[in-house]
Amino acid sequence: MHSSRETTNAKFSITNYKTIKQVNNNTLLDVQTETGRKNQIRVHLSDIGCPIVGDRKYGASTDYIRRIRLHAYSLSFPHPVREEMIIVKSPMPEGFLSLKAKDEHYK
Repeated sequence: MHSSRETTNAKFSITNYKTIKQVNNNTLLDVQTETGRKNQIRVHLSDIGCPIVGDRKYGASTDYIRRIRLHAYSLSFPHPVREEMIIVKSPMPEGFLSLKAKDEHYK
């Protein structure tokens, strides 16, 4: 997907996604970017009417405000000197998929 708004400073970007699981009104996605623009995923999902849970800046409901439900499971990039591919993985945080009102209160 890509946004189609034409602005003076706009830069082309491409985001690919696939549905992993749907729970009630929410969907867990596997998202991959072909370009690395700031807030690219947030903007593209908002543009198609599917803002990220908790991302009020990009149009999400105020029902869940504690944290934006966006997590990078895996990042990869070429090492700047050795040119080998560096892959960093991070498991999903505990409670990341929990969307319950009680989880929205700070301790």
